Amino acid sequence: MHTNVPTAMHESTRGEVRPERIAWIDVARGIGILLVVLGHLESGLPSRIIYAFHMPFFFFLSGYVHKIQGDYAGFFRKRCIHLLVPYVAFLLLLAPLELHRASHAGSGAIQKTITDMIWGGDRLHGDYGVFWFITCLFATQQIANWLLSKCKPGTIAVWATISMALAYVNSVLFPRFTLPLDLNVVVAALPFYLAGYYAKKAELDRWWVTLAATLGVVATVWLAYANVPIQYDMRSAIYGVPVLSLLLAACCIVAMIRVSKLILLAPAITSMFEKIGAASMGIMFIHKPLPGFPGFGRLSIFHPLTAFVVVSFIAYVCTVFISRFSLTRAILLGSQKDFLALRHRNRELQSPKVE
Repeated sequence: MHTNVPTAMHESTRGEVRPERIAWIDVARGIGILLVVLGHLESGLPSRIIYAFHMPFFFFLSGYVHKIQGDYAGFFRKRCIHLLVPYVAFLLLLAPLELHRASHAGSGAIQKTITDMIWGGDRLHGDYGVFWFITCLFATQQIANWLLSKCKPGTIAVWATISMALAYVNSVLFPRFTLPLDLNVVVAALPFYLAGYYAKKAELDRWWVTLAATLGVVATVWLAYANVPIQYDMRSAIYGVPVLSLLLAACCIVAMIRVSKLILLAPAITSMFEKIGAASMGIMFIHKPLPGFPGFGRLSIFHPLTAFVVVSFIAYVCTVFISRFSLTRAILLGSQKDFLALRHRNRELQSPKVE
């Protein structure tokens, strides 16, 4: 996030530069969050293609920038600040609107809405549709960090395989089984996260890797066009065609890495995607409610690409705005530096002054 969160990948849109910055990662984050916005506005072929790989891509990127932390408690606290604080803040910020809608939906709707907010995960719909990712990523990071610090690569590969197998058991045999905060999806996210971590040592730029990835992308597009259910709807624990969807997602991820690196050849475009990537935490939370405003619904239906540009721009501008204040950076963007400074100021105000 120099955190390892794919959507929020920066502590804020100002300051706090990650050490050992990897340029293509910033670009990839920008592309990734734009795919999220487009996927939520477009319901046709583009959406089916995007859903084949975009969430695995995020977990892969997060794993790629992961640095093993031996201080488990410290790592837990940092992740809480960077992920769970914005999660709760936006949950409460959007709650009045959700409860207002529920008040018009009949008896028991308000109670159900509150219960769903507490449960989280796949029960969060509409404006809350992206929230599952935050809690799932948080848990995935904790487990992955423990495995990477304790186990050898061979053992980790075994656990990743078991994890993926459990994901398919959940998806195919017990599709109604869920856990609070979408924690059951962790078993599907963990293999991609670990793959991202070990990809740092892999030579993904080789010609045959690029060729295989290109063929995989072509296959993904063709199968999506043929309405084959290859989509990775991780929020709902639907992982497409077992093994095939996994391989296609991997091919698309490698292709996205290649595209991100090629974009570095164009400085102006690189700068644009880097800025979008830096604002990805805010864009993720803010873009979802926008189509619900008057006028956006019709625009999304008849002019989805225009709606995509408008929603992306507004979400980006809003994120830049809230990044200008230490309080909103701390609470809404999960800036650890600002959060700790805010907590320190509060302690000073609460401490009795000695005359």
